[in-house]
Amino acid sequence: MPAELIVRKTGMLTSIQDLGRFGYRCYGVPWSGALHPDLVRIANVLVGNPQDSAVLETLVTGPVLEVVRGVLRIAVVGDALIEIVRKDQSRLIRSWRSVTLEAGDLFKVKTVSRGRAAYLAFSGGISVPKVMGSRSTSVRGHLGGIDGSFLSVGDSLTCSENSVPAGPELNFPVNPLADIPYNHTRDLTSSFLEFRVILGPQQDYFSAESQRDFFQQEYQIGSDSDRMGLRLEGNAVKHRSSAHREIVSDGMIPGAIQIPGNGLPIIMLAESPTVGGYPKIATVISCDLPKLAILSPGQRIGFRPVKVDQAET
Repeated sequence: MPAELIVRKTGMLTSIQDLGRFGYRCYGVPWSGALHPDLVRIANVLVGNPQDSAVLETLVTGPVLEVVRGVLRIAVVGDALIEIVRKDQSRLIRSWRSVTLEAGDLFKVKTVSRGRAAYLAFSGGISVPKVMGSRSTSVRGHLGGIDGSFLSVGDSLTCSENSVPAGPELNFPVNPLADIPYNHTRDLTSSFLEFRVILGPQQDYFSAESQRDFFQQEYQIGSDSDRMGLRLEGNAVKHRSSAHREIVSDGMIPGAIQIPGNGLPIIMLAESPTVGGYPKIATVISCDLPKLAILSPGQRIGFRPVKVDQAET
């Protein structure tokens, strides 16, 4: 009999995600998927799943889940404080490890630090239908997950028949995020992080002075950021003229940095639209984007231009 969990508290923006929904952007369907795909892979490995199995992604504060049937193994990846309640006995455990739960257990992801995202993998994966080849939730498109929405209190999460893999619990002895380099010297504990970008495709909508200011500027991630994009706070980037504040809508991908009329950059993420009508001054390179996508509001960041051949190496 498959294990089943009930959502008792949702946490913030908690949704079912996998590695993404690809091949449909030409029809206006975003990629969706986890903001940090590598963390999904790690979480799934810890519970013995295929790396593309569906997980829960939660931002800032996590859910409270109750096991109502069966036995399963669960892992949390991302810095989080976790509490397990079994028969009125509570214990705290660290993330980056697996743990086996049984019926009646409460599993609480209390807070997320060192980046805003945490991923919860369940042995066997979350059993929801694939839509366009993916179980990922696209809230704006009402696709995937449970009714195309963030989790709600009372939602049921069902796992596969074989809920507990053979072998001991697995864990990472050190936090993998602490070893991820930013600009080769900085990591997620740094007060300022720099990310690499390719200039364009509409850099000519900004003067050479505005482009220089963009790369010398320090920005702060705004509190109104979400899975669609990171909204940055700081000095406005000046367009070449008022006529250069908009473009005829063209294609857009995650990582594109739009400069809307107010001059404050928006970095497109997993739920970004497939087209946009604001000029894009630069694009975050693909290997840096996941690290950027999970940063918390208030984090100070900047950008450094690189050539395409540098981005590909």
